[in-house]
Amino acid sequence: MFADIAEKIVAGGGALPLLALDLGITQDQLRERLAMMEHMGYLSRPECSPEEQATTGCGCCSGCSKESGDRFFLTEKGMKLIRKG
Repeated sequence: MFADIAEKIVAGGGALPLLALDLGITQDQLRERLAMMEHMGYLSRPECSPEEQATTGCGCCSGCSKESGDRFFLTEKGMKLIRKG
């Protein structure tokens, strides 16, 4: 499941509700998995400057849930997870 989530994030992510639906899990389950992946070092949250957020929205990251403000990108370890899968 982690590889599936990582692939979706690399492909552009999307809003949590849509991503969860696409993966066939609930939003709470997705949030739990994202938290686990972040804790395990597969994901990281970008540090977007206020200027970047104002001009590009979520352009400084690979995956985003605009409704909740959750933004993630894959770390090097996360990219290896995709290459293995």
